[in-house]
Formats: sequence, structure tokens, C-alpha cells
Amino acid sequence: MKKSTILSLATAIAVVGTSAFTFAVWDETTASKTATLSVGSPVKITADTFENFKEDSSRTLGNNPVYTSDVTFNISGNDTGKATSLTLTPTVKENDVTLSADKVDVTLEQTGDDTGLLDLVDSKIEASNTYTVKVTVKDAGLAAKDLTVEVTGELK
Repeated sequence: MKKSTILSLATAIAVVGTSAFTFAVWDETTASKTATLSVGSPVKITADTFENFKEDSSRTLGNNPVYTSDVTFNISGNDTGKATSLTLTPTVKENDVTLSADKVDVTLEQTGDDTGLLDLVDSKIEASNTYTVKVTVKDAGLAAKDLTVEVTGELK
């Protein structure tokens, strides 16, 4: 190659290189900013009290016995209303076997000002939610047996 060709190529490369990297001095091509992210607390439900059942003393002969107890569910971290309802699921068992509706009947009631309970769904949940659980024993074969009652609360 001739000296003039080599000199021309070197000059061209120098000009292209200088113009290609000139923007780095004059132009601002990136930017960034930081922000703080505060992770909130989870919504949490806990079962508080659930005392042993007591037989309704007003039962008369010929009527099925009714037993009552109160269960309380506490909810924390729901200040912004993430959970809007509490679904309750009662279960009665004899020796870990769930009893059917023909043997026992379970109802839940809510008293006081907060009466949002309808069909086992409470639409007016608060920090503390207390329900009266009533179990009517319809099967005489359950007489003198110990039953286990469980109420599960699920936030939705």
C-alpha cells in the first residue's frame, strides 16, 4: 500500500474516532434516581378464644340438646382494607371423623353492633370478631361422647 493511502486511512480513522466519542463529553445519555421501598406488614388472622361448650339449660324433654360457646378471631395488618370479609367454616368431629348434618347442626351468630355475618360470611370485619357457635346434637347415638368442634376463619 502506498504511504498516501495509509496516511489517508489513518486520518479517516482518527476523524471517525474523534467524532464517535465526542458525545460522551457533551451529551448526558444516562440518569438514575433512588427511592425507598418500605415493606408493609402482612394481614394476619389468629384464633383467640374458644372455650369448651356448655349445654343450654333451657332444653326441655323431647327437644335436641343445644351447646354454645364463643369463638374470637383477631385480625391485624388490615388497616387499608386488603381483606374485606371473613368466611367461617365450622366442623364437628367424633374421633377425627367429621359428622354429617343429619347428626349435628352448627350455626354461628354475631351479636352487638357488628352484625355483618350472613351465611357464614362476615362482611364487617374488625380487629376483633366474636361469634357464638351453637351445636344442636340430633343423633341420640352421640350421647355421652366427646365431640370436637373446630371453626376455621379465612380472610378474603
